[in-house]
Amino acid sequence: MKKYTLTGLLFFGLPMMLAAQNIGVGELTPVEAKLQVKAADSAVMLLQNNSTGSDIKTSLFFKTGNSYSGGIATIGTSATHRLGLFTYGGSTAAALRERLTIADDGRVGINTSSPSAQLDLQGSLKISNGTQGAGKVLTSDPAGNASWQLPVAASSGFKAFMLGSSIGANNTLFIPFSTAAPQDGKFNDGNYYNNSTKNYVAPADGLYMFNVTIESTGISTAAAGLINISAIGIGSASVANLPVNKTYLDAGANVPAYFSMHFITRMQAGDAIGINFNHNLPFNFPVLKASFEGVRIY
Repeated sequence: MKKYTLTGLLFFGLPMMLAAQNIGVGELTPVEAKLQVKAADSAVMLLQNNSTGSDIKTSLFFKTGNSYSGGIATIGTSATHRLGLFTYGGSTAAALRERLTIADDGRVGINTSSPSAQLDLQGSLKISNGTQGAGKVLTSDPAGNASWQLPVAASSGFKAFMLGSSIGANNTLFIPFSTAAPQDGKFNDGNYYNNSTKNYVAPADGLYMFNVTIESTGISTAAAGLINISAIGIGSASVANLPVNKTYLDAGANVPAYFSMHFITRMQAGDAIGINFNHNLPFNFPVLKASFEGVRIY
């Protein structure tokens, strides 16, 4: 391989070496490319267009065979420029199209050379990370991180029933409400009430309202006792301290024929709430009908 050394010749202020038609600037053995520029400085190369006026373009083009395949250019006046990335092969540089633009103020445009927002996209958008799916929406967490989530139904309410049951003496029952049994008036929008666990599961962070009613026969009791209806929360601290409806009975008193509990609480997505019934009366407690209903307020 022949080498031609031009002693004392400076190119861009650096020694220049020609080796088998490769040119090295600041590099004595330019074997990496036809033109190899090397310097211990961030300003390795400068492309300058001396023209003045508006929309002056200073470009670096790429060509494959006889076709232009791409380019990088700055376009603007002496004070304000944008940086453009060009593609679309053609026989001339003029055929290239500006695909990606970074404006002087940092705004980025895709298929627009004058972005009006921090990111301005002219065209369709696809975001996929393996969690995307039909009907999902892109949702942000408090830190601004986006993820694909199933949308919360416009109404996420439910109404569940329990009919004809008896709660044993001195017993506790996690009331088996259900929206599945063929009972008039039941509904389960979004299927957020779980008929297996007997819990309502919050579909999203928000404020929720619940109501519980229990109908009995109103029988009398020979002994004093206590009846508790408790809302049981599972999950975050938001549902850690839910209300309890306490009914104290004196000996010889009639058991109320109707019990109710109404409460509003904040819930986080995934929190669950069910209803527990407890009594210490010395007889089976008859339940004629009970209902548990709730809805997300916002």
